[in-house]
Amino acid sequence: MNLMKRTCLPLLFLLLPILAKGNIALNDSTASIVITAKEHKNKTLLFHIYPTFTPSVTLDSDGSGKVTIPVKEPRFLDFGLQDSVFYTLLLEPGYDLHIHIDKGISTAEGRGAAANNYLLQVKPLIDSLASATNERSSRNKEIHEFLDVMQSFERRFNDFHEAYISRIHLSAPVDYLLKHAMKSRQLCMKQRFINRLDRRINDSLQLESKLGVVSHGLFRDTLLIHTGYNTFRDFLIFHGSYTIQDSIFLRYPEKNVYADSVFYAILNSRKYSPDIREYLAYWILIDHVYNFGSNSAIERLYETFYTCYPASPYSDHLKRHFQKHSPLARGNAAPDFQGSMLSGWAFSLKDYKGKVILIDVWATWCGPCKKELPYTYQLQQTFHSNKELSVIYLSIDSDKNNWKSYLHKNQWLAGIHINTRDPGFLEAYKITAIPRYILIGKDGNLIDAFCDNPSAGTLEKQVRAALCPATTADCEEKK
Repeated sequence: MNLMKRTCLPLLFLLLPILAKGNIALNDSTASIVITAKEHKNKTLLFHIYPTFTPSVTLDSDGSGKVTIPVKEPRFLDFGLQDSVFYTLLLEPGYDLHIHIDKGISTAEGRGAAANNYLLQVKPLIDSLASATNERSSRNKEIHEFLDVMQSFERRFNDFHEAYISRIHLSAPVDYLLKHAMKSRQLCMKQRFINRLDRRINDSLQLESKLGVVSHGLFRDTLLIHTGYNTFRDFLIFHGSYTIQDSIFLRYPEKNVYADSVFYAILNSRKYSPDIREYLAYWILIDHVYNFGSNSAIERLYETFYTCYPASPYSDHLKRHFQKHSPLARGNAAPDFQGSMLSGWAFSLKDYKGKVILIDVWATWCGPCKKELPYTYQLQQTFHSNKELSVIYLSIDSDKNNWKSYLHKNQWLAGIHINTRDPGFLEAYKITAIPRYILIGKDGNLIDAFCDNPSAGTLEKQVRAALCPATTADCEEKK
């Protein structure tokens, strides 16, 4: 999830999958999952166990595939097709599951089926709540209307839970995990609703109290953190950071000052258990590098984290995360990539060396991207007479017809338009969310691989400085 940076669609599942090892013997440190989904035969299923393990399996011509996953303690995982519905499962060592998916109906068999049928059966109920409380549905809702929706759902969920555990035996730890995981999901939806309201901080706190968010025991629940339940992470980030972020971001829009302020605000909070403070501090670092790359300011926070938590279980992942993004540091060579231009000609970044290059990474399905396009175009027009600048609109649409149709309907957006689905580009530039803006110098080296949105106003200053590093006056003459 993304804390404050703009994002349309997380692309993490696209970038990280690796083939699972199929020859691991099932034992007390692994779990086996066989998926049968005939409607998705020959397609690839992606799995994600936060934060590090992301196997994939390609279904055969019968729609079946098997994956064996290392697991030493209870862990939640998500799986599904890219850009499609994702399912949540609970794994324990020794589980041997067979999941059947047929026309939207999902069932589990084998060892571990009881817990996972719970998750598969509660999914439609959760999805109905998500639909009733999404941004469009709750846009014009009054507080009492939203409360009615939530209270009705909570009654239905409690009835489902009690009816399920009365029929199926679940161990006390599994019962606890399932019930509290779903509770965190409800609280996350409440928090999203609160965050959409344009209110002062004290009004938001009153609303949080009314919705039962402020003093909930989950703020100190370490167990859900260690099981990797993503929605609990989302809830903690929404609640634990957004109130702090909203006030800090207004005062300190500079991204380095902002990250620093949020990081220390979390570390000094006494609302959360020590484990959750550690987790939130870790996630702020992860999120910042995803959105802004590595820089000296975030590296100082990185060192502070290690000083505070020298034996942190997140250390290895955090270290790998920083190392993975280090090639995108300022001054490093911009990775080359290929694509196709609107005219059909082949595109290569190296053909533009010697110019300042601004790349706007977008897609026709990305609402925030399209809102920013006029600002990118305005910046392009500001420097239209300067032949040393190339503004490249890079679409990652998988359907080129949609891309071409959008540009045909919006002919005002004249410029260099290319399309690429090259996974090498997505991986090299760590495109995990869009829109993304990348600025490259005349020497072919990166200036900023994580520029602010053009609407923020800072990007124009960066472009101006790149075109003429000497003085602003000289640049004005060249413009």
